[in-house]
Amino acid sequence: MEDIKKQIADILKERRESAFENAQRDYETARGDKDFARLDTQVRELTLEISFARSQGKTNKAADKKLKELESERGKWLEAHGLSITPRFICSVCGDTGVTGNGERCGCVKELFRTLVKTRSRGNLPPFTFADNRIASMQCSQGEKLDKAYSLLKKYSGEFPQSRIKCIILSGSVGTGKTCLMSAVGNALADRGFSVLYISAFRFNKKLLEYHTSDLTAKAHILDEFLNADMLMIDDLGTEQIYKNVTLEYMYDIFDTRFSEGKAVMITTNLTNDEILDRYGERIYSRLFNKNYSSFKRINGDDLRISGR
Repeated sequence: MEDIKKQIADILKERRESAFENAQRDYETARGDKDFARLDTQVRELTLEISFARSQGKTNKAADKKLKELESERGKWLEAHGLSITPRFICSVCGDTGVTGNGERCGCVKELFRTLVKTRSRGNLPPFTFADNRIASMQCSQGEKLDKAYSLLKKYSGEFPQSRIKCIILSGSVGTGKTCLMSAVGNALADRGFSVLYISAFRFNKKLLEYHTSDLTAKAHILDEFLNADMLMIDDLGTEQIYKNVTLEYMYDIFDTRFSEGKAVMITTNLTNDEILDRYGERIYSRLFNKNYSSFKRINGDDLRISGR
């Protein structure tokens, strides 16, 4: 999140600098024309004259009227030549500062945040969405279960993060549609501006090993993404190797931290709940299967990848 905030600040700074540079370039171009230079000089001189008079407590309505006429004439010249000597900001509300006149965060910042989060989240997410769901029309043994699961998870994605469910486990045999379900949820959340970290169990485990073997300086931010993402998605849990003093220990720490902070985790696995208990032990099992915030769905059936569906 801090990285995204910095990126937004850099984007806004670049936008403002570009707007001022373009305005200065247009001004220099316009000053090359004798007619514009004459008008511009008159505007500047009269502006200084009026400002000085006002500082002395004097007013001159005739001068004010003349200044408006000159500025209008100068503006028409600029418009006719497609030039602007005032910065053209991308956001007219905040002038690309990110803050509105009443001190509130501008809507352009919120939109930038949603766009950057969506782009970053979708960097790893499979492209499957709820709009791609053709499960109901498929002739497969798990069609009814999948269709029901899609409906429930679509509703969950709309309610996120208010739903009490913080841990979703999709269990089932190979190719039954678990990853498609997970991808649909992930893309729906990314569309709403939530940060989604999707990673295979193999890569997740490699990151844990990297953290374990790194020095203290390098360790500082290795696990941050797993702790900070709004939704952590781990695909194919159970296919990774169990590294002694690494996998179970750090996996527990991440799950425990996320659930204690009310953050969500979604997992796909070929393992049953009993097999998860045997493989990962009571501590991790108790975090994943806590009845207060967990949901376990078992989906068995045809291998849709083999059948070409």
